[in-house]
Amino acid sequence: MSIRRSLIASALSLGFALPLAGQSLEDVLANHHEAIGGVEAWQAVESMRSEGYLSLMGGMAEGSILVVAKRPGSLRADLVVQGMEVIQAFDGENGWMVNPFAGSTTPQPADATTLAAMTEQADMDGPLVGTEEGQSLALLGTETIDDTE
Repeated sequence: MSIRRSLIASALSLGFALPLAGQSLEDVLANHHEAIGGVEAWQAVESMRSEGYLSLMGGMAEGSILVVAKRPGSLRADLVVQGMEVIQAFDGENGWMVNPFAGSTTPQPADATTLAAMTEQADMDGPLVGTEEGQSLALLGTETIDDTE
């Protein structure tokens, strides 16, 4: 799962911490827009820095992660695990990666899959703030948790 999707999932889970009766897509979007201070205020943010700690393989490997995104679509992600640093960088068109776990100690061009993930992660707005032409959002359903829809 990409970092961006993890952050969105975390943000959404916080928004649903209170009991809510089956929301429509419009309700979900309105709540999200309110939580980020409004669409205009969010789009005025020029850069974002996210830091975290992660545990991999059931705690066998631990490390830190730092992601910096800057409009209009650049990104740098630094992951330090077992004293080795994995770096991903994206300038809006091209992506590079240093991955000592894969034997790369110098910047290498990102493969197509990694480049697609970087492109998605560098989009600070994401699909809940605005959809691009040809994209749409849909609420696929609801779930009942502790007798609350």
